[in-house]
Amino acid sequence: MFTGVSPGSHGIFQFWKLQSNSYRHDIAGSADWCYEPIWQTLGKAGIACGVFNVPMTHPPEPLPDGWMVSWPLAPTLHYTAPPSLLQELRDAGHRPNTDFMMMWAGLEEYPAAALAGIGERLEMTRYLLGRHPVDALFLVLTEFDRIAHYHTTPAGFGEPARAALREMDRAIATLIAECPDDCTIIFASDHGFGPCLGDVSINALLREAGLIHQTRPLASERLERGLDGIAREDHAIGWSWSEDAQGSVVDWKRTHAYMPVPGCYGINLNRKGRQREGVIESADIPHVERDLSDLLRTVRDPRGRPIFDLIPARDVYSGLQAGAATDYLLIPSDWGWMASCALEGAVMAAPQQPGVHRREGFAMVRSPFTRTEIGGAAQITAVYSTILAALGVPPAFETECEPLCGIPPAGRPSESRQTFAARATSDIAYQALAERHLHALGYL
Repeated sequence: MFTGVSPGSHGIFQFWKLQSNSYRHDIAGSADWCYEPIWQTLGKAGIACGVFNVPMTHPPEPLPDGWMVSWPLAPTLHYTAPPSLLQELRDAGHRPNTDFMMMWAGLEEYPAAALAGIGERLEMTRYLLGRHPVDALFLVLTEFDRIAHYHTTPAGFGEPARAALREMDRAIATLIAECPDDCTIIFASDHGFGPCLGDVSINALLREAGLIHQTRPLASERLERGLDGIAREDHAIGWSWSEDAQGSVVDWKRTHAYMPVPGCYGINLNRKGRQREGVIESADIPHVERDLSDLLRTVRDPRGRPIFDLIPARDVYSGLQAGAATDYLLIPSDWGWMASCALEGAVMAAPQQPGVHRREGFAMVRSPFTRTEIGGAAQITAVYSTILAALGVPPAFETECEPLCGIPPAGRPSESRQTFAARATSDIAYQALAERHLHALGYL
């Protein structure tokens, strides 16, 4: 949506990086964008941007004549650019309002607090636009997502989720009313929502099939791995699924395949030369791939259909970052099935979250430059092209989609491909703290 290219090119697939030599998977952030985000492209063209609560923007980066309130996943006082903006917001009576603070906390009062958060984010946005006007605003409202995970039923959204939609409608209507009549407005969601049919514990399945093995580490090994609560700073939540309640951990030297992180809907091979304790030789891959495919076909829904198809990532992703994806994707027959990375318990279980994402999102465009309706299915990458076209800025590189609604592009790309390079990742202490909080909030 904000790069004009797919994950195989821009390199961010979800919360975590999906390949790791050490089986420790860092959280993705602003340092990991391998394609220039649209606000950087617009800034170079002299268009000031405001960016508020957009995922994968932490730590924040300075914007020419603009500002950013980033998307941290752990408590921090360093989530605005310029840094002085945070104190200015506090002095103006606005309390910190990050997505992390609005995540599900398992409390009955959470929906009311989330609704209040929408209003607070609206007022903070209005303040920023009034004191620091910009030409383009990128604002993400996440509270409905957080509530809908826990207030969705087979009959539809529960009242707390519907209340969140009403409050978001009010916030969006308020902002639209304060925009000039000739302002282009794009309202989009990158996914939909629906009831969860059940959880499928992929790592439990692999363990039962002998593709994941476990061992009981010695005390010295536990200290080295950070498994006793006195964790080294680089201890990651990845170990939370790889250790069971009896203290057994994954024996990587005998493990062939594994689901690396929650929510990735994918499987990695434990490849020799790539993972630290990899065992799969290149010549063994076709055989292991067949075994995985056969194994997945044994997991069936109540109608007897296989729940997941195993698809090689090489058949889905292209681009310089395609190798950063999981080796295989798990494509569900119905997107109501959740792929879990739990190692313990039954392979099939009741859903931990009543609501889960659906593949289809939506996009709506209001602009003086539209020539047609959107009509039919549109690719998410077209949002990027549409924004640039409406603002009269040529893309910096070849994009994957034309603008929506027939808005004419402003020109051809100035480069044949992108050269924006990922930088060093954020510090390890932040990574570990963010993972602990995600775990406490029910996301792991």
